[in-house]
Amino acid sequence: MKPIKRKTYYNFMRVVRLIEKKGYDFETACKLAHQQFEQFENNPNGLSILTMVDMIIPADEYATTY
Repeated sequence: MKPIKRKTYYNFMRVVRLIEKKGYDFETACKLAHQQFEQFENNPNGLSILTMVDMIIPADEYATTY
């Protein structure tokens, strides 16, 4: 998959779809995607956006843990 470097509508929707596959609804996925892009913009030399999305735990696991 091509790396994400800028917050465009297309890239934002790619991230939202990846988060939705983890079981989150659209609104929560949008909030999480915004957070991921903000973290990346604050530290562009850190983890990539796709790596940060992989680190998000699935929604059912989050519900049982918290």
